[in-house]
Amino acid sequence: MKKLFLAAQLLTALIFIVFGANGLIYMATGNLLIPLPPKTESMGAFMASLFAAKYLMPTVKIIEVFAGALLLVNKFSNLALILLGPLVFNILFVHIFLDPPGILVGVIVTVLYSMCIFARWKSFKNFLFN
Repeated sequence: MKKLFLAAQLLTALIFIVFGANGLIYMATGNLLIPLPPKTESMGAFMASLFAAKYLMPTVKIIEVFAGALLLVNKFSNLALILLGPLVFNILFVHIFLDPPGILVGVIVTVLYSMCIFARWKSFKNFLFN
């Protein structure tokens, strides 16, 4: 079971590092290293509004890379998971409501994140319920 949770942590870390860095590179150069699938019209409008607020997407992408790196090196993993929580929530719900064809991405990220939380439930239980 420990190996399964470790694999979930490493996959979560890699997802956020790779796609966070991809977003930062896009904002710096205008080119994606990893092409993304086409967006629905509503998803495109939503993403355009996020990019219109000049500070928001760079902040999100820096948090993704930072928290992913913390998970990867297994230092301050609880902090990393707390930072990623709102992002995972939004990834899932944006795909549910604005981009249903991309729902698999949201489900995979949410399942991996939930496995990471479950592996550290004792720490989070004390944090949440005391």
